[in-house]
Amino acid sequence: MKSYELPAKLGRGPAKHSNPEYVQMTVYVPRKLRNKVKARLAEQELEFSGLVEGMLSDWLAKPIR
Repeated sequence: MKSYELPAKLGRGPAKHSNPEYVQMTVYVPRKLRNKVKARLAEQELEFSGLVEGMLSDWLAKPIR
């Protein structure tokens, strides 16, 4: 599986909710899956939105079959 990383943090930048280039999405996933994902992201000091953004970008880059 591909690793999704965010640039190194240099303090806290502006929040995504105040950036007009970002929109909020809501998804439903099994609770156990969410908990495992949150734990792994915390271990690697990554954000959920970075993971989802990378995965969606990769998916869109794949040709449609």
